[in-house]
Amino acid sequence: MPGPSLSTTLRIAILAAALPLAACATQPVLETAAKGPAFVPERFFVGRTLAEGEFVNTIDGSRRGLRATIDGRWDGRALTLVENFVYSDGERDRKTWVLTKTGPASYSGTREDVIGTADGRLDGPVFRLAYIATVKTKQSSVDVKFDDVLGLLPDGSGLNRATVSKLGVKVGEVTLRIRHGR
Repeated sequence: MPGPSLSTTLRIAILAAALPLAACATQPVLETAAKGPAFVPERFFVGRTLAEGEFVNTIDGSRRGLRATIDGRWDGRALTLVENFVYSDGERDRKTWVLTKTGPASYSGTREDVIGTADGRLDGPVFRLAYIATVKTKQSSVDVKFDDVLGLLPDGSGLNRATVSKLGVKVGEVTLRIRHGR
């Protein structure tokens, strides 16, 4: 019996190359927030908020918990968010977002580790923020794309779900519950 034809071998090779793309990054969904009031960042984040959640590595299944204290200030044009993170492994980090309102439903954002600017927009009841950031690892650093979606939950707290991808392939997910704090 003869072996597979060249066209069959080529099809198998294309299918094998395309399989990793089956896990391509898609924007996260917030079903709970889809029916609620709009998440407006300059309203929600003024003052102190507390976030708690985790990063899930979708490649190896590992998880890393995190907590953040976020202090927000709105000056009528820009929202400044000072984020102080504590990770489950003891690492600490501080980041500062500046989200400038550029239109009725659009924002431009900067942060220390963001390459270029982040694009934010109100999309019905949710706020979407897309950006590329340099994430430091123990050995090096890597540039990854974040697609964040933030929405309000029925109890007034916020939910942030983010898809993290590299070259269009999903490598992680972040889920944060955000509540007003002191």
